[in-house]
Amino acid sequence: MTPEQIDVIYNKLQEINRNDLADLFMSNPEGFDYSVLESDPNFVESYKNVADFVGDKSKIKSQIYTQLDGKFPTQERFEYLQEQYPWLSKAELKDWFDKTNEYKKMYEAEREAEAGKTRRKQEIDKEWFLQNLLASDYSKQRYIDDPNASIFGKEGSFDPYSTQGQEELQDVILGGTGAVADLLPGAGALIAPSIRTGRDVLHYFSDSPYKKSVRDIGRDAALDYGINTAAWLLANARKGAKAATELSSNDVKRAVNLANENSAIHEGLGMVEATGASRIQSLPEILSYRKKGVANPINDIELKNLIMDMPESSMKQELMPLVADIKKRPINRAEVNEIIQKYQKETNPAYQANLRAKLKQDKFLPDDARYGSPYLERAITTKPVSELTRPEQASYLFNRLSAQVNKGKLGQMLVQEGATVTGRTSGKPNVIETALQKKEREDSIERIINNYSLLWNKKSPPPEAKDSPLIKAAWERWSKE
Repeated sequence: MTPEQIDVIYNKLQEINRNDLADLFMSNPEGFDYSVLESDPNFVESYKNVADFVGDKSKIKSQIYTQLDGKFPTQERFEYLQEQYPWLSKAELKDWFDKTNEYKKMYEAEREAEAGKTRRKQEIDKEWFLQNLLASDYSKQRYIDDPNASIFGKEGSFDPYSTQGQEELQDVILGGTGAVADLLPGAGALIAPSIRTGRDVLHYFSDSPYKKSVRDIGRDAALDYGINTAAWLLANARKGAKAATELSSNDVKRAVNLANENSAIHEGLGMVEATGASRIQSLPEILSYRKKGVANPINDIELKNLIMDMPESSMKQELMPLVADIKKRPINRAEVNEIIQKYQKETNPAYQANLRAKLKQDKFLPDDARYGSPYLERAITTKPVSELTRPEQASYLFNRLSAQVNKGKLGQMLVQEGATVTGRTSGKPNVIETALQKKEREDSIERIINNYSLLWNKKSPPPEAKDSPLIKAAWERWSKE
């Protein structure tokens, strides 16, 4: 605030007989709370609002724009406005209206573009199935960003002559070749992962805006080869399972066994949670109903069957004696609840990691851990998968895939092609700005600042910044200048 502006506001406060507020204003002009004026009759009678009182030209122009719904005032209306605001210039007001209308169009266009991306992503997630045979992660991201650059999808008109169109054709050809190679039996099936990995490498070393990190390329290649190798070796499920076990180190065997038991326990806990959700909120509440003298929503027969239907695990082994003979005695629900809560805690990876760290430092464990289950002993003494060597991690992955194939008794080609349809990779391509795209973005930010910053204030971002990354970036740069 300039000294002149401070003097003007000080005098205006005195004019409406608010000497107390005038003194308060002078003590901290920048931090003065103008909203208190709205409860003063003299202020309300003399001024339309705070902007009118302060003489905030930008706010007043914005209010005029809103009142006239973006339509520039007639000569008669402008003359009336100028009587209220003598400083108002017709040329400046015309520039304000024009800039605001352009700004609104630009914002609406960008918001529609962002909405289109969300809509196309949902289309891929919910509607694409057979398209996944040929559409790579790159094709999907390309379709999301620009539907005209993708062969697939409901939207856009594919342009095969554009740079992105040429990349799309290359990706589709490689994807189709890989999908066909997935149908090869035996060791020939390893051709397909080589093709897909080669496509990742091509993108990485090209000037494409779509790339995967080196880590993701390696991880996806291991997963891709693992799926086809597992399917090849497990065409005979029993032989495959035997081969998987024999190829493993002791650390891998322990990790696989623990992972299998974790899955079984979590499945059992999930059954408990589902039963609780369908009846009340949680099993502990159900188990406590007997104490309240209220008819129990789950009787002993249902509770016994629930436990008997759980997959085999340490938790089930502890629960079974409690439901062994319900005709002789009612189930001790407090003990059932105690065991369930114990395993809910013991299967928590963070809890296990904390105990493992204490053991490595030769520290005493807390009582709940020292008297925990045999499962907990195995969990904290098994080397985490992240600490296995790369070959051991590959062996671990192979074992886990083996178990999945054995469960379904699927043939090699069905596993390979099924994995392609549903999606093999976990690493999504990052969108990396090329030199040309960076320049275009910089030019857009500068253009927005030069043309529209007169509509903003530096204290808070414009509402449009919430939905528009470009406007947000432009305001952030401008506000720091």
